[in-house]
Amino acid sequence: MDHSDHQAYKDKGVSTIPARVIATSFSLVAFALCLIAGTYAGNDYATVLSRSIMVMMLTWIVGRIIGTVMQATVEDYINRYKVAKPVPVVELLSDDSADSEYAKMGEEVTVDVDEENQRLSNDDIDIEELLNAA
Repeated sequence: MDHSDHQAYKDKGVSTIPARVIATSFSLVAFALCLIAGTYAGNDYATVLSRSIMVMMLTWIVGRIIGTVMQATVEDYINRYKVAKPVPVVELLSDDSADSEYAKMGEEVTVDVDEENQRLSNDDIDIEELLNAA
């Protein structure tokens, strides 16, 4: 599969990479286990190697099928999640609106501050009073 084919799959939302990784992992583990088991059984090295390669090819096919099913399941779950919990769309005010922050930038801002409701600095907070109140 060349780059353009992979890009076409990726654009459709289908990625084949996880399925190939699972297939490769399955086949390499099976190959290693066959080498170890065949050597431990005392078989001829040519026999062990040929059987291990054959098992590796068969388990790659099985791993590819399992990986494809797993990938389809994950993509289905993700698509259902996106439908159930869509990302909220926040509409911004246009620049020419009177309520726009850009429209207010040139205006002078005046704020009446109530002395009692001002936020206290850390130096003004009595820690012991807060602990006793809790």
